[in-house]
Amino acid sequence: MNAGGAVSWLWARHDIRRRWRSLVLLGLLAGITAGLVIASYDGARRTGTALHRLRVATAGSDAVVFASQSSSGVAHPDWSLLAERPEVKRLGVWGLVFGELDGNPNGGPLFAPADDVWGTSMDAPIVLEGRMFDPKASNEMVVDENVVRAGQAKLGQVLHFTAAGSDADFDSGVFTGPTTDLTVVGVVRYSGQFLFATDGTAMLSPGYLATYGSRVDDHQNAFVELRDVPDAIGQLRRDANNFYAGAPVLDENVVARRVQTTTGVERIMLIALAIVIMLAGLVLVGQAVTRSAAAISADSDTLRAMGMSRTQLVIAAIEPHVITALVAIAVAAATAIVASRWFPVGLAARIDPSRGIRVDVVLVVLGVIVLAALVLGAATVAALQATRLDLGSAGRASTGAAHWLRGVRPVTVRLGATMAYDVGARRSSSVTRPALIGSVAAMVGIVGALTLDHGLTRALANPQLAGVAWDIDLSPDYNNPYAPIDPTALGKIESTPGVGDVGIISRRLFDIDGTGVPTYGITTATKGEPVSLASISGRAPATPDEIALGPATAKALGVGIGDSVHFANGAAMTVVGKALFPTDVHSTFDEGAWLTPQGFAAVDAAITPPGAEVRLGIRVAPDASTGATIAALGTALGEGPQDIEPSGVPPELSNLTFMKTLPNVLAAFLAILGVAAVGHVLFTTVRRRAREFAVLRALGVTRPGLRAVVAAYGSAIAIAGVVVGVPLGYVLGRAGWRGIADRVPLAFESPLALFVAVLVVPVTLVIANLLAIVPGWRASRLQPAQVLRNE
Repeated sequence: MNAGGAVSWLWARHDIRRRWRSLVLLGLLAGITAGLVIASYDGARRTGTALHRLRVATAGSDAVVFASQSSSGVAHPDWSLLAERPEVKRLGVWGLVFGELDGNPNGGPLFAPADDVWGTSMDAPIVLEGRMFDPKASNEMVVDENVVRAGQAKLGQVLHFTAAGSDADFDSGVFTGPTTDLTVVGVVRYSGQFLFATDGTAMLSPGYLATYGSRVDDHQNAFVELRDVPDAIGQLRRDANNFYAGAPVLDENVVARRVQTTTGVERIMLIALAIVIMLAGLVLVGQAVTRSAAAISADSDTLRAMGMSRTQLVIAAIEPHVITALVAIAVAAATAIVASRWFPVGLAARIDPSRGIRVDVVLVVLGVIVLAALVLGAATVAALQATRLDLGSAGRASTGAAHWLRGVRPVTVRLGATMAYDVGARRSSSVTRPALIGSVAAMVGIVGALTLDHGLTRALANPQLAGVAWDIDLSPDYNNPYAPIDPTALGKIESTPGVGDVGIISRRLFDIDGTGVPTYGITTATKGEPVSLASISGRAPATPDEIALGPATAKALGVGIGDSVHFANGAAMTVVGKALFPTDVHSTFDEGAWLTPQGFAAVDAAITPPGAEVRLGIRVAPDASTGATIAALGTALGEGPQDIEPSGVPPELSNLTFMKTLPNVLAAFLAILGVAAVGHVLFTTVRRRAREFAVLRALGVTRPGLRAVVAAYGSAIAIAGVVVGVPLGYVLGRAGWRGIADRVPLAFESPLALFVAVLVVPVTLVIANLLAIVPGWRASRLQPAQVLRNE
């Protein structure tokens, strides 16, 4: 080893002994930051696969055939016809059982498996508490988490249940079926609780129908697992339409969008969070490592005189940071593993079948390798810059900023702004440039996140964007939903306080191009403005030969606006628009067809026997509440078989509440990034440009003037973030909300959040000036004679 090598070895060991605490602290900061990045990214990956993993873990089905909704009205259809079809791998039959549950006459529906497939080998729930039911027991049931969360039942509870019998129980209002004490033996999770428009699922043991089936009014349906054959779901729809009089088929892979829309955005948000944490680490920890490695520049002249070459100087500066890298690797791995306990978040956290501490060895190993490379790479670059022999460019400055700022008054403001935008060859620009980038990036992210949050808030507050076209659903006689609306009852309804617009909603399953489609016709009653469904493109049907389709229905039928569809009676109609529909368990809110009242009546009359479900859609007056109006309607109509309830909000919309927190968390992290970037550059600039501040002081600039220079410096960096970041952030946020609205789908409204411009801009400037107070005070306290003498 030559003399320079020996000196390098000795200096590195001395530097380690002198600064080991700060080196370890840097490793801790870098490790925690990297660990959070790894955990956030891994959480994003788990979020994207949460539903798929749950469906795999529970042997999830692919579709549901709702034979109970067919026009044939057969309670127990011949399922062997469908089971033998080539697209069907297997099916599980189940029935809906209604009755009086613990004194509630509207108890149910309870899901009752009619064979040993559904709930056992298909859609077999994951047991969270207790156990699964005994398939042979007639008095056991399990409930999903939603039931427990709503307080409707809990583990170990015994519920007294009287079922609707096989005779006309609903017409008489008396339940004559078997009476059973049902025990909740387990709390479970399965994909159906997230896919269907339900507040919870209670599943009876197969032993219930095996014991009481002949005495229970259970209209059967079937879950189906499809084979991997071309157009399996299309063939299933056609077969269900042929075998079971137009029974609707719910494609669970399409319905999965109810969940995947939300989890997809949650995934993107977690990736963005990982990026933000990484940027914050690069700004804060990265610059700390850079300063630490550049510290050798203070001793470089002496060390060169002792025989060290530039290469040896660089190695001596890097070696102490091997400790930082080793500490960072260990802390990053530990942090990633521990932090995985809290990922995924939001809706995906409820779905994930294996949420908890987990180790993705490949991801952790790759993450710590990249971390070590970044730490040592940053130290290397900083050491190379700190040991340059040619420093002749240190005093050169770019003149572009000075040229367009020369008219700014007062001079102190011009000086501060020039320092901020002087990103030429000065060594101090290596601090200013990252601060400008950090300020712009933070503002883009903050404005984008707030714009996205504004779109979410507006959509959740305005369910009409998701097709909720009226506030109250009213069935005057649920015992006979096909009966025409009684004019006397309609008059009472229209005169009830709080009632605004009233529409008569007719619904029936029609065969459209060989597929059973829930179809609506709407007639506006005598009071109020016209009631209609929500159009998202094109227009509403205006003549009897026009139709609007749900986006999912149009895609399934392979048609678009301007194309024609055909009904079973031969009638052809032109598609003039796409619309959203009332949501229910049998179809999603983007599935359906909308006809004019005349067109609906013509198609309905061609079916034997004619007849459609009829109910009322009521809009609440602007000055009334939905709850008070429902209570007033109940009083006006008196006791009877009517059903009055708020219109259902599609799960696709309500699920968006789970992601409300993420934009705010993202905005908060970005705000921290921006504050850290501006604060760091202000403190660092005062130290690095001490000579320039001393010269200004010697030339007569007052202490308040120096404070004004520093404040102008910080404000200029903040203004750069505002000027570039606000419009770009709004464009990105609007594009992000457009993507969500198209995917849900929702009627798109531009999320123009005026408060962003009104509030964010002045707040940003205020924060920048507050951050400048301490650095400005330090600059004003510099002693020119001492600083210049040291120089």
